[in-house]
Amino acid sequence: MDGWIKLHRKIQVHWLFEEKRKFSKFEAWIDLLMMVNHEDKKVVIGNETIEVKRGQRLTSIRQLCDRWGWSNTKVTQYLKSLYNEGMIEYKSDAKKTLITIVNYGFYQGDGDEKTTKNSQKNDEEQTQKHTNKNEKNLINNTPTPPTDAHAKENPIEVYEQEIGRFTDTIRDKMIDWLDGGYFDEPEAIMIAAIQEAAIYEKRSWAYLERILQECLNKNIRTVEQFRQKKAEAAAEKEKKLVRLRKEETDEKHKGPSQQPKYDYGF
Repeated sequence: MDGWIKLHRKIQVHWLFEEKRKFSKFEAWIDLLMMVNHEDKKVVIGNETIEVKRGQRLTSIRQLCDRWGWSNTKVTQYLKSLYNEGMIEYKSDAKKTLITIVNYGFYQGDGDEKTTKNSQKNDEEQTQKHTNKNEKNLINNTPTPPTDAHAKENPIEVYEQEIGRFTDTIRDKMIDWLDGGYFDEPEAIMIAAIQEAAIYEKRSWAYLERILQECLNKNIRTVEQFRQKKAEAAAEKEKKLVRLRKEETDEKHKGPSQQPKYDYGF
């Protein structure tokens, strides 16, 4: 299909757009295109003044979670997939995430010749920057996506570190657990379960899923409840061991069984 259309940002306040729902990946992409600045601006965060350029948006992972109805993990993985496809650049820290649409002018040119030329120049610089970065990663054979403060909280990365290879099938199953509404803190519960499996050298998704199912059966919804149940189980196990040791000690103190004495009439 040839040609293109412009979407006015006012569509974001239409009742169709404001309907409470989980966004599809396509809707999230369109939303990003409408969220970014159409001109350079300066934003003040605390004592810091940040210049947010045309085609950029200053937001946070948590804001995107609330906006799209997604989990932290799903938002983080989605941004990484857009980055890997050369569609965006992004950088995150503990407070904010700066997203840059690559080739923004291609999607939302305003028709002004001077602005369009500047936009094309900026887009070409962004594209070249992304290409150079990918080439560098390819040469080093060690991909280095942008720094993400949430990576340490990412169950997928923890799984790869503690359990092993992460497949598409496991990814789909993990997302089902994270987005299924089973837990109040799904990412934290998932990480706790992964670490539990690693402690007992049970490095498989099947064992991990049994832990999650057990949490579900016992109505464990937060990581604090998970730790509490684990502590209770450890305490009960210790009590049992103490009881067994006491029984063994008591048996030793009794010594050899005494033979009954008989009266032979002497």
